[in-house]
Amino acid sequence: MIPATAPHEEVDLSPVISGEIWKEGNPSLIRWVSDWDCGYDTGWWYVIRESPFDLSELSVSSRRNIRKALRNCRVEKIDPSEWVEDLWRVFNEAIVRYENYKVPFDKDGFVSEWVNNGNKEFWAGYDNKTDRMIGYAIFDVHTDWVNFRFAKYSAQYLKLRVSDAINTIVLKYYLNEAGKRYVSDGQRSILHKTNVQTYLIEHFGYRKAYCRLHVRYRKLVEILVKIMYPIRKVLRKFDAIDGIHHLNSLLIMEEIVRIGKQHGEE
Repeated sequence: MIPATAPHEEVDLSPVISGEIWKEGNPSLIRWVSDWDCGYDTGWWYVIRESPFDLSELSVSSRRNIRKALRNCRVEKIDPSEWVEDLWRVFNEAIVRYENYKVPFDKDGFVSEWVNNGNKEFWAGYDNKTDRMIGYAIFDVHTDWVNFRFAKYSAQYLKLRVSDAINTIVLKYYLNEAGKRYVSDGQRSILHKTNVQTYLIEHFGYRKAYCRLHVRYRKLVEILVKIMYPIRKVLRKFDAIDGIHHLNSLLIMEEIVRIGKQHGEE
């Protein structure tokens, strides 16, 4: 269970202190952060881009790629209910390049999970020559910040750099026009290896906003962590096994929390 507050906001810990939190949805663990953007490496971070967004601050190669992308593609904010077939098609065209990817839903599940679920904003990119949708990104928009939730780009059109086009238009809109404090690509990824955050940092001026990680476990999970923590390096040799992979992710978080305690920050 994680708090619904923004990462830069202070978390109300009273349900944790009272123990009432364990009665809400039967969570295995509770995770939250504090000391937002503390300025030193804590081992835990959010990847963010702050306002304003200025293309002149980017590298020469990034600006060149963006210019190419905007020649090849147009980007629009869309009503997803009007584009379900194209959104689902792009999703399937994107995942063909993923190794051992297990699709977590069928078309109806996709619509339920993303199209009809919550206050999200969809931005789509189209090939200028064919007017075909070739990529899209989904954002949760809050009062003063935006969370980059999900993106898919058709594998056969990657050379058009539709991701560059979408990221450019979106950052200009949310940071310069809508005046949001920052756009976030989320927390450090430990469950899956991803190059997305590196891409955003290197090409669009995102940075790591370090903060302190806190985790509390349900009793049985706490016992499991205490038993397995001393052999965590051995377990990493078997990370290809799905269940052990998830356990390793849990132990990585525990290691980050313990390092913070050793530094006298708990």
